[in-house]
Amino acid sequence: MRDDTGAGDEPTSAIGVEQFQGFYAIKQRFLSDRSKESALAILSELTALDVGEIDSEVWMDVKDLIVCLMDTITLPVLVTNHQLLLLTALNRCSSRVVDLLANYTLRHIEKIYDELSSSSIAVTVAFARRIVDAQCAQSVANLLWRFAALNAVQEELKSQLATTNAEERFNIHQVTATVLKEGGDASKITDLVDALAKEIETRDILCQLSAVELLSDAASQHASAAEFLMTVGVVDRLYKLLQDITEQPDAGFLFPALIKFFGHLSVTEVQCLGRYPIFLHSLFDIVHHFDILDASQRLLAFDTLAVLASTDDAKIFLQGIAQEYNMDKAMNAFGAAICSGPLELRVRHIDALTLMMRPSNTIKKEVSEIVYSWFAELGEPFPSVLLSYASKPFPEIRIATLRLFDQLFNYDWAVRRFIVLAGFMECLLNRNTETNAEGKQLKFDVVCRLIECGASLIPPEDLLKLKLYRREGPFYVDRPPQIDMENE
Repeated sequence: MRDDTGAGDEPTSAIGVEQFQGFYAIKQRFLSDRSKESALAILSELTALDVGEIDSEVWMDVKDLIVCLMDTITLPVLVTNHQLLLLTALNRCSSRVVDLLANYTLRHIEKIYDELSSSSIAVTVAFARRIVDAQCAQSVANLLWRFAALNAVQEELKSQLATTNAEERFNIHQVTATVLKEGGDASKITDLVDALAKEIETRDILCQLSAVELLSDAASQHASAAEFLMTVGVVDRLYKLLQDITEQPDAGFLFPALIKFFGHLSVTEVQCLGRYPIFLHSLFDIVHHFDILDASQRLLAFDTLAVLASTDDAKIFLQGIAQEYNMDKAMNAFGAAICSGPLELRVRHIDALTLMMRPSNTIKKEVSEIVYSWFAELGEPFPSVLLSYASKPFPEIRIATLRLFDQLFNYDWAVRRFIVLAGFMECLLNRNTETNAEGKQLKFDVVCRLIECGASLIPPEDLLKLKLYRREGPFYVDRPPQIDMENE
């Protein structure tokens, strides 16, 4: 609690003063008797006191007291022996209180999961009834997804999906999306998944966008979610929508969201992309023609290509279709994009390339050769461009470049290419370039990476300098020599 002897500053509004006075009296009683029996009685009174939204000036003290009461009673005791009190709070208290109760329950879920799944399922259903309240929707969804397969919970959610209020429906869809993202058994909530998928077919563009975003996040998290969405036909429905909008003169607002969805789908199920050629054609088309796109579409193009190529399996898959989709041209465009446009875009593109170049824990020869061929297509002067970025007076692009170096130097061919580049060693060993802790640590990491992965490839005199840098640490400061002057 913020103040054990009082209730903090008094509120100024009329409603706040009235709530403050009632709450203050209750608080003083608990401070004088902190027993479990007293906590139960006071929690019951607080439930009766909360007849609407609690004034924001009073809420922080109320929140602290409720947590203290719950800690004293313990949640298992409250759920098992005083369920009616908890149900009353969930049914009639403000959404702010329900948000607190959902988060508190989530922190103790291991202790009461079995109870909430069986004998105390009425509490879980009561939480489900409050999912439509915006202020507590996220916390309730985070709690509720674990119970979405239970018939009583699912029927409550399905009944609320009948609402015409799109915001309330999407509060419920958050539960479905979380089941998919967390790797839950989606086969037990097929009706909820179908309800989410149906939002794609509405005429409300915002509903369509929101549905695609939820499905995109879910598909990228678990292979099981991606496989399920394909099995039940959701991916085919999205692909049909992509086909329809690509045939329109103006692809519209949905095009970026759908490109993002299929890009994320590839993270867990890259081989399936062979079934969706229109997506691949669309992606490579915007990559090849990035220079005529606005900033958001340009970011979409290279961010999606990077996500698509972020795993070893994806790199091998893309190399297999490289000729058909002109991967060489795509990488040449990538290099050109990093060398042109506003600084913010260049930084984002370097970050995307870093994701694309990142190796797995064990580097396969085949993957190394693929990455080498892609890097070569970025352009002959590209290493020199990166070197110039590493010494620019803009910390954002220097840090992005150092992150890229840290990934590139996992590969022997990259060490060979840069170690002979004029000015590279001088730039890397210059401790005055980086002025903040992040930059200094990143440069130190790059030096360590070079020693770890390329010691046999680096000339002995340069290797000694790198090892000295490593020994001195990331935050070493060069001290100018001092000359002692004798008094004459």
